[in-house]
Parts: sequence; C-alpha cells; structure tokens
Amino acid sequence: MGHFDKAKAAYRDLASSTSQLSIAVASHLGIARVCLKGNEYQEARELLGRLHLRRDSSEWPAELRDETRYLYAFSLVGAQLQEEPGPYNQALVGFSLGTLELERYLDWPLTGPNPGENTRPIQPKGPINVVLAAKNPIESLVSIQLVDVRVADLIDRLGQEVGFKAKWEPDTLGEIQEQLISVQLENVEAGHLLDELATVLGIAWRSKGGTIRFARSDSKVVLPTLAQRALREALLSQPGHPLGPAVMLELGRLEAKAGKNIGASAWFERVLESSPRSPVGVSAAYNLGQVQFRLGQYPSARENWFRVIDQAPRTSIGAARLLLDWSILSGNAPVEVSHFPFAAVG
Repeated sequence: MGHFDKAKAAYRDLASSTSQLSIAVASHLGIARVCLKGNEYQEARELLGRLHLRRDSSEWPAELRDETRYLYAFSLVGAQLQEEPGPYNQALVGFSLGTLELERYLDWPLTGPNPGENTRPIQPKGPINVVLAAKNPIESLVSIQLVDVRVADLIDRLGQEVGFKAKWEPDTLGEIQEQLISVQLENVEAGHLLDELATVLGIAWRSKGGTIRFARSDSKVVLPTLAQRALREALLSQPGHPLGPAVMLELGRLEAKAGKNIGASAWFERVLESSPRSPVGVSAAYNLGQVQFRLGQYPSARENWFRVIDQAPRTSIGAARLLLDWSILSGNAPVEVSHFPFAAVG
C-alpha cells in the first residue's frame, strides 16, 4: 500500500495547488482510482460522491464527467458488497472489482484537461432554481449552482425553494452542518439530491408532514437504490464507455438480488450481446443461468452454465459446474439456488 499512499499524496498536492476546477477534478479522480484499486471503497465513495454532486458544472471536460459518473457508480457497488454479510461477498469484492474488468480499466491513463484548456477560475456561489414544482417537495426538479457552501445553508435554501422545513437531530449538529459542500446539478429531483448528500455526509433523512429530519446513519439502506440509479445514469450518459458492459452486469445482479428475475435476464442478455467472450460476458452467462433456472427455463440455464465451464474453467465462476451437475441430478426440480452467489463485475 506504500505506493498507493504516495500516489494519493501526489494527487492531493496537485489538487491543492491549482485554482482550476478541471485540473482539481482530474487530480481527485486520480485519488479515487487509487482507492478503488486498493479496495478502499468507502473512501472512494465519499470522494466520488462529492465530485458527482458537481457533475453538471460547465467547466468540466466531458471525459471527466463520464469518468466521474462511472467510477462513482462502482464505488457504490463496492461499498454495498463490502457491507453485505457473508464471507463470499467479502472475497468477491477483491476478486471482481479489484482484479478484473474495473482493474483493467483503472490501469488505463486518466485523461486530463489539455494545457490551456478550461482555464476559467472556479465560479462563485450561485442560486437554487426550481425547474418544476411538485406537490410533494422532494419530487420537485431543481437546478443548483453552489460552490463551497455550508451543508446547513444548502439544506435550508433548498427547503425554502421547494417547500420543506429541515430539522436536525442532535447527533448531526455542529460537524456535519458546518461542512462545506459544492453542488452543480441540473434538473435533479430534490429527493435524489438528498440521497446523494446522505451517502457523502453519513446521514439519513426522513420526510413527514412538510418536515425533513436529518440524523446520522451508515447509509446501508439507501446504498442499493443509489447504486442502481447511479449505474443507470452512467450508462445513459455514455453507452459506449468501456465499463458499459460491467454496468449492465451490476444492474442485472441488483435486479436478481431483488427477486426481479425477468428484468435481471434482460440485463445479462444485453451483456452477452455486447461482450460475449469477455470476463464480463462469462459472468453474465453464469448469472443468466441462475435466473433462468429460477424461472424454470432449465435447458437454457444448462446451456449458459456449459458456456461458462467452456470459457472459464479455472476461475471461481467454475461454480457453474456445481450448478449444472445439481440441475441434472435434480431432474429439473424447482430447487432454490439463491445461496449460490451472483458474479459481480468480472
């Protein structure tokens, strides 16, 4: 980890020595990459969460905006997997996110701003505008351009604009309220903004009768929903991104975990169409076999497990052989396969 620490320190020095937002963003993305390579998903999630809150800044080069969206989504996935119980999931984080598709991507050089490009100074504080008001305040669409504003001031101003009153529990007073945060977003639901703030600040929020209460939280409840939303937004923003197939794999895994097997099948099939022989494609075939077996599509499930065994016999996905043998011995009995893990990103 010594080299990782030195790399993070070098990026931090660069970020603190520049007054240009684009260079600072590239430096912080470098820190996030190092954190992801070292399986430090909580640190990556907080850092990328703050960057993600500024994803609509006009000063960001497009490539950095796409990079932020994708890495933020995977930091949420990694953090979620680390918090899931069970030794397999703990090992899976390092195996999949740390060494396969994301690892290869993180080894690519980070594209930064060209010299002389995007050299405008960081913009001063700006307004909060309600784009579309809703009866339920948290469903209102807002656009925000605020830089280095106190968290408490941001929440208060948001409440004034969309129509809620903020109440802070005693455990959130002081440190959290006084933190400085920057938000540069266009056309985002107020509730979605609060979710993103919650994961960055380690708080939870609850709306009741026009009042939103804020309290400390470990964010476990909101992580799966936020991860799914971030993955979808990343895919929509740049469908041709190198991490696109891995995003589709994760969306399928989250659907399968929620018991939505038809939706999961659709995502896994999209991966196989776009990356049939990549490690992501092998994982998709393994997962597709699981959901097909759940749906009673036994011949299709076996076909996909044979495909996995043929393409990746020496990897941990060789568990497909066990599933295949079990399905044959069971005589197509609708047995429960949920305790077999779903492959994630790799």
